[in-house]
Amino acid sequence: YWRGVLPSNTLACLYGLTADVCERGALGASLSWRVEVIDETVQRVDVGRIVRRSRSRGAKVVACLVGVQSNQFARARDLALALRAGGVDVLIGGFHVSGSLAMLAEPPPEIQRLLAAGVTAVAGEIEGRWDGILRDALEGRLKPIYNFLSEPPPLHDAPMPRIPPRYLRRFVAPNFATLDCGRGCPFNCSFCTVINVQGQTMRCRDVECIVRWIRENYRHGIS
Repeated sequence: YWRGVLPSNTLACLYGLTADVCERGALGASLSWRVEVIDETVQRVDVGRIVRRSRSRGAKVVACLVGVQSNQFARARDLALALRAGGVDVLIGGFHVSGSLAMLAEPPPEIQRLLAAGVTAVAGEIEGRWDGILRDALEGRLKPIYNFLSEPPPLHDAPMPRIPPRYLRRFVAPNFATLDCGRGCPFNCSFCTVINVQGQTMRCRDVECIVRWIRENYRHGIS
């Protein structure tokens, strides 16, 4: 927990998408937002604090377990069940959920257990869909599963990832960040799940957007 090596690009993507929803006022201009990034690689997840915050008057807490890979799923499951026991809305996504739903006819038992507990599974990428999912959460009508695997979103003008400065201070090199410039793969390797989750069509971010992102971050000391 002392220092990490690389910040999570998935967390940065979700943070950027959420900030975009907030800044556009997509869910109403009167909402007061608090978006907090928690990376268990370098932080402790305080389940009790999250549950207490969800019980504050007028508050709506949505806990998102993002980018969960198969080796991380058992821990993510424990967190999800603990948060659900406290009454918190929980979403879980990442390659384990997406890959399982892409390759199997039915959700496997470990995902079914979460669904039975009221956890929402999100398969695929959420660019262009995040507004709707957050609106469902705000209105108390989250679906058990959101499956976007059949329609990978375009990335050309998608909101760029954002790195919270306080989060970066938890890493050995606090000026070092990552960026996904594209997703998908044209090859058909049997051992790789990328094509099942992100498709076989290469989708790339706009070059000018990437250049602006690099310059803007450089001005803030991020290289």
